[in-house]
Amino acid sequence: MRPQRHASTAILVVSATLVGGAKLAKPPHVIFNVVDDWGYNDVGYHNTAPAGTDVVTPNIDALAAGGVKLEDYNVFRFCSPTRSTFLSGRHPYHLGQQTGFNLNPTPGIACGIHTAYDFLPKVLGDAARFSSPGQTPYKSYALGKWHVGMYNASQTPTHRGFSSYLGYYSGAEEHFNHIKVSPPYPAGCGMEDIFDLANNTGLGGPITPAAKALLGDDGLYSVHLYGNESVRYIRAHDPDTPLYMYLAWNVVHDPCEAPAHYVARHAHIADLGRRQFAGMMSSLDEALPQIVAALKEKQMWENTILIVTTDNGGNLGGSGNNWPLRGGKYTFWQGGVRGNAFIHSPLLPAAAQGSTWHGLSHAADWYTTIADLAGVTSLDGTGLVPPDGVALWDAIAANASSPRTELVGAAAHD
Repeated sequence: MRPQRHASTAILVVSATLVGGAKLAKPPHVIFNVVDDWGYNDVGYHNTAPAGTDVVTPNIDALAAGGVKLEDYNVFRFCSPTRSTFLSGRHPYHLGQQTGFNLNPTPGIACGIHTAYDFLPKVLGDAARFSSPGQTPYKSYALGKWHVGMYNASQTPTHRGFSSYLGYYSGAEEHFNHIKVSPPYPAGCGMEDIFDLANNTGLGGPITPAAKALLGDDGLYSVHLYGNESVRYIRAHDPDTPLYMYLAWNVVHDPCEAPAHYVARHAHIADLGRRQFAGMMSSLDEALPQIVAALKEKQMWENTILIVTTDNGGNLGGSGNNWPLRGGKYTFWQGGVRGNAFIHSPLLPAAAQGSTWHGLSHAADWYTTIADLAGVTSLDGTGLVPPDGVALWDAIAANASSPRTELVGAAAHD
C-alpha cells in the first residue's frame, strides 16, 4: 500500500519565530541523531521485504514503537543543505546551500554558513534567552559528520557553540581509516586524499586533528568511534546541566563498509552492496541502546528526548532503498525528500507513546522545537532572516494537527 500524502504541491514557506508553547518541569536533555542517507525502506519498521530477509533493526524499531513516528516528515534532497537547516533553523536557500554545488568553489563541500546565523548550541548556551531566571545554559557536544563549514576556524563546531567535537568536516569518508577520498582532480593540482578527523575541545579553542595512531593499525569503525565517545561525554557530563548532543553518524553513507561480523548476519542478501549496507544498519542498531543505557546510568534518561532523523532519502547508487517512494537522494521526488524520523522520550505523554503522527513536519522545525522545549523565549536576532521552523512538540504530544501547513519546494506527490 502506497503511503498517502497531500494531494497538491505547496511552494510557500512557513516562518515562525515565536517559541514558548511547550512547558516541561525542567529543560530536557536532547540527543539528536542524524543517520546519513537513511532511506525510507532502510529501517525495519518501514521495510517491505519478508521478515529477516533485508534490513533488520530490532532495537531501532523498538525505540520508534515506544515513541512517536513522524510519517509526513520532509528534508532537503542531499546532505549539507539539510544539516545546515538542522543547525540554523533556516531553509537552505536562505543560507546559499540550495544547489548541487552549495554555491561553493568545491562541489559537494560546504565552505561555510554565515556566522550571523546562530547555530542551535549557541542559542541553548545563551542564558539571557531563557524564560526562567537563573536557568543553567546547555552544554553541547557534536560528533560525526559536520559538512556545514570548514574554510576557517569560525565555521567549525567549537566556534559555533559546541564545547567539544570529534568528527570529520567533509562530506564522505572511509568508515575505518577516516580518509576523505578526493574526486579525480587533474594531476598536480594539490588535491589529494586526506585524513579527516578532528578532536576539538573548548569553545573557540584551537582546531586540532585527532591522533591517527590512536585508531590502531586497522582503524576504528565510525559507529564504534562516535558511539564510544558519546558514552564518554555522557558519563563525564554533570546531570544538573542540560545537555544537547548533535550525533551525526557516518553510516549509512557509502562506501558500504561494516565489520565482518555485522555483514555476516546478512549472508542471505544476495547483493553484496545491500548486504554490507544491512551490516552498517546492524552496527547502528547496537549503538543506540548503549547511549540510552549510559543516560540511564547517569540518571538522566527520565528527562531526555531522543530524536532520530535522516538527512535525505536513501542513495540509490549507495545501496539505499526508498520503496515505495519514487526516486532517492538528489531528487525532488518523495524518495529524496520524505524522510525517516521518530522521537522517543519518557517525557512524552503516555497516550502519545507508541503512536504515529501524520502531521506535516520539516527539518527546519527541530531548531524551533528544541529551543521551545529548552525554555528559550525568543529567537529574535539569531540570524539575518527569522527561523523557518515551527514548534511541534505540543501537536506531536497531543496527536493534534500540525501547525505547519506548507513547505518550500515540496516534491510532486506521486
